[in-house]
Amino acid sequence: MAKSKSFFGLRTGSTKSLTFQVNRGQQITKDRVYRVSNPRTDAQMTQRALIPIVAAARSALKGLVDHSFEGVPYGEASLREFSKQNLRAGALSVTSYSPNGVSNPGFADLIVSNGSINVSNSIESDENSNTINVDIKYPAFNFPATDKGASADAIFNYLETYARTNNVAIFSPGTQLTFLTIFQSGTVMVKTGFGTTEVPTSGFVLDRIYIPNGDSDSENAKEINDKWKVSTAIVEGANTAVLENINGDKLTIGSDGRDGKNGIIYIKSEPKETATGTNNCGMALILSRYVNGVWKRSPARLMIGFEPEQPYTFENWLSTYQTTGASSKKYLNTGDESTGIQG
Repeated sequence: MAKSKSFFGLRTGSTKSLTFQVNRGQQITKDRVYRVSNPRTDAQMTQRALIPIVAAARSALKGLVDHSFEGVPYGEASLREFSKQNLRAGALSVTSYSPNGVSNPGFADLIVSNGSINVSNSIESDENSNTINVDIKYPAFNFPATDKGASADAIFNYLETYARTNNVAIFSPGTQLTFLTIFQSGTVMVKTGFGTTEVPTSGFVLDRIYIPNGDSDSENAKEINDKWKVSTAIVEGANTAVLENINGDKLTIGSDGRDGKNGIIYIKSEPKETATGTNNCGMALILSRYVNGVWKRSPARLMIGFEPEQPYTFENWLSTYQTTGASSKKYLNTGDESTGIQG
């Protein structure tokens, strides 16, 4: 920056390379600063890559996340909260990005719920199933004898009594457990800056059970639990029960690592197998509970424990974004796409 009283006389404005101002009778001359209209720093591009993930997930999961944030009004306010939480810098870890030009969430540890119910548990996943481990030892289960194909009511009623007796938070009476599974639903072909590549797409499975609170015969309890039957006959005193719902999804509730008295409670969720396998990649567990006239939720995010085949990397996404961003078929972008207007 230069100051003078007579270099150009007193002037304002800009040339191609300089900007002129007057301050207290002095001429101020500066190098001209150009505004960057489309900044593409690494951080900005990383953030842009998250937008299609969150937008597609918000659309796919709308009926769940439009009421999954405790204390936030249902509907649009909750959907905005979903976007806000997931688009915060550093909020997400992405395993496979949303394919350019395809409305699909890809695979990321999306925040799908938030609230005040805190239960210590962890989730492990393999290609076929997800296992929730409760990180506290409790007395081993002693399920009642139940025939294969029978109603699962005896199992849910046992869990209610067991939870009351042993103060087991995850099965606290009146709690709904919602299991959101993410799996590889297929693949799409995408042109990238490195050539055409096969990109995995994600899909979701939603299951739930309800731990009765003296209301196992209520309409709500039956609506949820009547979909489950006993998948494998249970002998009296067994510490494992396998349930199956009308969609063919299985749920195993058991206590593992038994030392004759105590064990680690686990819940194993197995989505229905398709012709190409389950292609399971991970899960989120949401706990819901009605307390003093208010529905409470637990914090939950999708835990991606098993990587899809050929993940779509950030470098893949970026190379495609840069290629399609500069080259456009639109008429006003110098492209040859017809407008349908005679000319």
